[in-house]
Amino acid sequence: MSDHWIQTHSGRALDLLEPCVHDIWLADIARSLALQNRYLGHVGPYNVAQHSVACSITAGYLGLSPSVQLAVLMHDAAEAYIGDIPAPLKRLLTPILGPIEERLEERIAKCFGLDTSPDAQIWIAKIDHFHLHCEAGVMYPVERRPRSWKLEVPQECFTPWALHKRTNISDEIWDAAPPEHWMSKFVSHAESLGITHTGQCSHCNPVVSP
Repeated sequence: MSDHWIQTHSGRALDLLEPCVHDIWLADIARSLALQNRYLGHVGPYNVAQHSVACSITAGYLGLSPSVQLAVLMHDAAEAYIGDIPAPLKRLLTPILGPIEERLEERIAKCFGLDTSPDAQIWIAKIDHFHLHCEAGVMYPVERRPRSWKLEVPQECFTPWALHKRTNISDEIWDAAPPEHWMSKFVSHAESLGITHTGQCSHCNPVVSP
C-alpha cells in the first residue's frame, strides 16, 4: 500500500493509487455520496446519491436493461473516494486527478460487475447531462445565472421526464429528505437491480463484509 490512502466509514483503508476491490463497499459509497451536496452546496440540500438514484430512475423509464440502470446508478461512485468536484475545476485537475479517477472507476466496475459496454457509457453520459439540465432549471433559474449555460439535452430523455411529471416521480427525485434516507434509497435501489460484490484481487487478501 502506498502512503496515499483514505479510511472509509467501515474502517477500510483504500489506496487511491492502487485501490483494492476488497476495500470497496456499497455502504461506504452510499454514505459518502449521500453526505455530499451537488454543486459544492450552492444549491441547497441536493446530494450526489439523490442525483444518482434520479438518473437510474430515468434509465428505467427509458426501458434500459437492469444492468445499464445499475451502471447509471453507480456512475459517480468514485466520488465517494475523491469527492464531487465541479466540472470546471475537474477539467483543470485532469492531468493529476484523471488517472486516479479512471483507476477507481475500473476497480469499482470490477468489484460490482458493472456494465462497461460502449452502449452503457453512452447512456450514462446522455442521462447525466439530461439531469444536469433538469437540476439547472430547478436550482439555477435563468434569472439567477450570471452567465448563460450551454446545455444541450439529448432528445431521447424528454419523454421520460414528461412521464416523471405525470406520475409525480419528480416529487421523489427532488425530495429534500435527510442524507440517511438517500443512503438507504441508494443501497435498496442497487439491490433491486441485482448488485453483487463480485470482484477479486490477486494481490491482496479477502476481507469479510461487515
